Amino acid sequence: MKKYLFILMAAIAFVACNDDEATPNNPGDNSQERTIKTVDETPAQVEAFFSDVNTAMWVNRKILGFTYRKNEICIINSQEELSNLYNGDKPLPEIDFSKYTLLVGHVLAAHSGHLLERTELTEKDGSLTLYVYIRALDEGLAVITPILYWGLYPKLSQKEINVVPLTADGKACDTRDTTL
Repeated sequence: MKKYLFILMAAIAFVACNDDEATPNNPGDNSQERTIKTVDETPAQVEAFFSDVNTAMWVNRKILGFTYRKNEICIINSQEELSNLYNGDKPLPEIDFSKYTLLVGHVLAAHSGHLLERTELTEKDGSLTLYVYIRALDEGLAVITPILYWGLYPKLSQKEINVVPLTADGKACDTRDTTL
């Protein structure tokens, strides 16, 4: 009886681990994928700056130079690039761009009842993918809502990043490009 139970458990484990859905933890093939973590100690002034920007976006969407017609990301490698993105009046945080890259972007949610849960940057075969996990709280107002994300990473040399919006549990998220 124990032999049959062991075989049954092994078969269940094999089926459970054989999932073809591509997520950061299951790339769907044998290629190596690695996670790139944000810097361990993000300076407090950077945290405070983006907290203020996130709040200000509800009043003035033009505070960042996005069109808000599609999901957008900016790969920022200099103080000048950050200055070109920001249209507000608060002083910019000082970031050592010789060591770090700042990623700033947004995804569009179908209604206002969404918020950012986390982001996860991965590299596979020299390409970068940023998974943006969004949690739906309720239906909210039926308006297209930008959800801001940002992260300070060790210096990145790539010029393009594929952004994949996902639900909090890792399923595909409908954040279609739209005209506001």
